[in-house]
Amino acid sequence: MGVKPLTEILSGPFDERYAVPAINVFNDLTLEAVLAAAVENDSPLIVQTSVKTVKSIGSDVLYAMWTAMTAGIEVPVTPAPPSHWFGWTTRSCDLLTAPAEIPIRVF
Repeated sequence: MGVKPLTEILSGPFDERYAVPAINVFNDLTLEAVLAAAVENDSPLIVQTSVKTVKSIGSDVLYAMWTAMTAGIEVPVTPAPPSHWFGWTTRSCDLLTAPAEIPIRVF
């Protein structure tokens, strides 16, 4: 299975009417825990993080953690898209997007 595009992760749930968890991680331990839980429960997973986490850990380190921990994973996982795609005011961001590239839209 492994890392899949968000559209692929959500196609089954949308058609079959079930939810996919989107879990916020803030370090290697939380990333490892949510990935292990997804495998244990045979569940697809959306992983998200905050701008603060990206700034404190660094996008290169976070990306390296993501690629290492998802290599060979047995369930479909994806990083969350940047929140500004949806016009949300949340500070969550894509694991693969640098914080400076995330404009926040406030309504």
